[in-house]
Amino acid sequence: MIKFTIDRTKWDRGSGVGRLWNSKEDCGCFLGHIALQCGISKAFITNQASPIDAPSGEIMEYPVWRTNPQWQEEVSKYPDFLVDKTLGVTSICWTAMEVNDDPTLTDERREEKLRNLLILNDCLLTFTN
Repeated sequence: MIKFTIDRTKWDRGSGVGRLWNSKEDCGCFLGHIALQCGISKAFITNQASPIDAPSGEIMEYPVWRTNPQWQEEVSKYPDFLVDKTLGVTSICWTAMEVNDDPTLTDERREEKLRNLLILNDCLLTFTN
């Protein structure tokens, strides 16, 4: 079982629109925390809306990982249940982004939904602080 931990003091959630890692606030969404724990660099995810976005200011053909070896290497670090290396983000990933950003959810309900998504994929999710 893979274990992931979300630090609530660095967790950006419920804003309606999130980023994997917000450079201005130095915090990240659920997927940003997962990315860092998978060994993906903070520079790679900073100010990106989803795991398959191109770096800020760069123009790349979609899907970028097919044309950029560095991008392919970073994207390959995501768990398969979040990013399909051929097709892009999975339905589980989209659901996680929606849950993370939903302004109508309480933190308790948001955490429960995210835990349940991960447990279905043999992952344990905990929250601290």
